[in-house]
Amino acid sequence: MFDASLKEEYVFLLIGSIAGLGLGSTQSACRAMVGLFSPDTKAGEFFGLWSLTSRLSAIMGLMGLGILQTLFGLQKAVLVCSAFFFIAVVIVLFIDEERGKAVAREHAGE
Repeated sequence: MFDASLKEEYVFLLIGSIAGLGLGSTQSACRAMVGLFSPDTKAGEFFGLWSLTSRLSAIMGLMGLGILQTLFGLQKAVLVCSAFFFIAVVIVLFIDEERGKAVAREHAGE
């Protein structure tokens, strides 16, 4: 009934939906973390840098997915993107929030 290309599209849609569900909460959590980790005197610079990097990552992510799809096909491109999401989750597990807050307070002179 369905050929292989439709199944690949469904896999892409499923993984994209799962990733999309977490993007809103991730964005909110990132904004809060930038606020916690930035010294009061440097908050504007930190939020500006955060905004720039988030926009660049959105552009590079879409371009990267397109390039991967062109080189490897949709299914392998989705698998590579899934691996990147998994690696990001592992990296986030090692963030020490208390250390980040302490460094921000130390810079502010508290």
